Amino acid sequence: MILRARAFLLLLAASLLAGGCTSIDPGTYARQAPALELRRYFDGTIDGWGMVQDRSGKVLRRFTVTIEARWNGDVGTLDERFVWSDGERQRRVWTVRDLGDQSGALLSLRPGTPVFIEGPYGAMRMDTRTTDHVVLVAAGVGITPMRALLDELPPGVLADVIYRVSAEPALLVDELRAIEAASRGQVRVQVLAGTRRRWPMTPDLLTQLVPGIANADVYACGPSGFTDSVHAAARQAGVRADACHHELFEF
Repeated sequence: MILRARAFLLLLAASLLAGGCTSIDPGTYARQAPALELRRYFDGTIDGWGMVQDRSGKVLRRFTVTIEARWNGDVGTLDERFVWSDGERQRRVWTVRDLGDQSGALLSLRPGTPVFIEGPYGAMRMDTRTTDHVVLVAAGVGITPMRALLDELPPGVLADVIYRVSAEPALLVDELRAIEAASRGQVRVQVLAGTRRRWPMTPDLLTQLVPGIANADVYACGPSGFTDSVHAAARQAGVRADACHHELFEF
């Protein structure tokens, strides 16, 4: 199971919201030291262990986990590998980035502050596709669920990734290139570096980048204006309505 930055932010926001409903006041521990700094705490190899209990306190499962944490500028990757007491093995990869006004503000919210979150709605699933060709179109941090989708790509299904970024290097580009190189042609990645004015999401651009897009499923993720423009351009390029999928994340 692959989880990405959006999941991290939603869980963080949910935990802040929950703080207003619990009898434990997080402010009680505000002056405790050392302060929790993610870059210092999640750095290198971390070993952990824990358990899952039901409401009565009965232990249902135990686990051990090894986390490999690394940072590249303001982008952190937490690669978690779980081994459960029943033999199950799981892997979770978190990509975390401080994007400024929205993501950064979450860390400074006071406990009890109301937080309103819209999405995700579950559209970013490979089992919603209707064809054997998917086009994944993303802008900014919207690339994170697209990266997770590539882990669900069935054999024989072609994937075109269109990733619009303000400049390179950008989030996950190196990882996407590595996936493309190892895919033997199943995954094709195109990174559009530049402004919205240089790379507007139009029917002509989508058709130029992916000539067979009319017979593909199109997934879009990013700011609401971006996903709207991709959806409209895809429909004008001949993509069926039931083959257009998009995910919305708003704070």
